[in-house]
Amino acid sequence: MAGEKNTSDIIVSVLDSAFRFLKWIAAALLLLFLCSGFKYIYEGEQAAVFRFGKYNYTAKPGILYGWPYPITEVIRVPYEKTFSVTAENLWHPPEEKKKTHRRDPNIPKKIDPLKEGYCITGDNEIVQPKLKVNYHIRDAKKFVFAIQGDTAREKADEAANFIRSMVMSEVTRVIAGIRIDDVLGEKQDAISRRVAQRLQRKLDILDSGIVVEKVQLTSVIPPRHVKEYFDAVSAEKTNIDRSINEAKQEQAQKINAARAKAYQIESEAKSYAQEVVRTAESDTERFRGYLREYTKNSEVVRRRIFLKMFDTIAKEIGGIFFVSPKDNRVIRLVIPGKTEEQ
Repeated sequence: MAGEKNTSDIIVSVLDSAFRFLKWIAAALLLLFLCSGFKYIYEGEQAAVFRFGKYNYTAKPGILYGWPYPITEVIRVPYEKTFSVTAENLWHPPEEKKKTHRRDPNIPKKIDPLKEGYCITGDNEIVQPKLKVNYHIRDAKKFVFAIQGDTAREKADEAANFIRSMVMSEVTRVIAGIRIDDVLGEKQDAISRRVAQRLQRKLDILDSGIVVEKVQLTSVIPPRHVKEYFDAVSAEKTNIDRSINEAKQEQAQKINAARAKAYQIESEAKSYAQEVVRTAESDTERFRGYLREYTKNSEVVRRRIFLKMFDTIAKEIGGIFFVSPKDNRVIRLVIPGKTEEQ
């Protein structure tokens, strides 16, 4: 009897110790469970907080506490991070250039739309564009509700696939209204802007909380099936553009030379006109001086003018011949400064 009693006491003691130990374990597990409700929201993140599956509020960066999952669910969203998506389903990597001009037999003659994507231009030509989209999340609540996925990672992947699909749809619509020369040429930036505007409009309609920062048309190529013909046309256009530029440069040079010549002639004409005016003014002033003297003493002025004119003529002819009226003898008067032979 005593042995059985001791055994019972031992069993009771062991069970009591086990229950106390289990209580401590349960308390520790409960504490860990409650502590798991602490979350830290990093800078550049927002968190959509759900309680019993219903949206409660949007948390900002900092320490966040809520009842542990599944009572409270917290989905972090990086709202300042820029994401990039490349849409290349409508694009095909260009073939490597070969030295031979023969057509590669491995290139099919037609495009299989089940294997290769493409866009049709406004003049019914075919191009294959490649685009890059930069975007960020502006509103965590809208993003979480609009984009499918149970976790932040799944939602980010779904958003990338969603934007990739939408941008391919919009670029197809935009290119359908533009000629191929403009698509391959100077309107690529305009195409990128229009695609970005249309994409943002669709995202706003869906209330996605996503903002498109930039859409870039990184590559637009003709299908490799007809690329050699496009290259030939492009080379010819390059030659035409070069000829036009050379002609414009020559035109500009000739125009500049003509303007310089015209300026020179105009400057010489102005100088000549000024010289003529100065000479005329000088002659006028001298004539007025003669007139004043002539008014005072006309005889003296006439004699002075006569002698001056006589002196000028005599210097030009080098001498004067006089014929004597009596014996017809010729007398020569030599002007100083002239030789006898003159």
